[in-house]
Amino acid sequence: MGTYTEAFEQYGARLTNPRWSVSAISDRGELVVSMWEHAFRRGGIYEDRIEDWKGNKQGQRELVEHLQRALQEGLAIRAVFVTALDSRQEAQLDQGEITGDAVKKDVFTRPDLVGRVTAFDGNRFVLEFRRRQS
Repeated sequence: MGTYTEAFEQYGARLTNPRWSVSAISDRGELVVSMWEHAFRRGGIYEDRIEDWKGNKQGQRELVEHLQRALQEGLAIRAVFVTALDSRQEAQLDQGEITGDAVKKDVFTRPDLVGRVTAFDGNRFVLEFRRRQS
């Protein structure tokens, strides 16, 4: 695909800061979230805990705000998937490293998937995705 920023732009979303943002609200009113592809589970489930992140406090705070808004307003979720080019690194990666340069990665979108926030307690969150009907 292209760059991290271009992936968000594909959904009409502009990152607050490409160095630390992991989410953005699109001009269509959808929440766009980046996630490690290897953590996306069968059945379209993505689950994470913000406290497990090793860094990126600004991105964490922004994502918390975005998740709260998405849950309150019922916003659709769009995914930007990130894959480590060296699969041996995947087990150690957390969301805080998704924007940095320390890990070589590929970025892509799945416009056929639309999700919802199904759980968020201020730390643990669950996003459930379904294939969009054409």
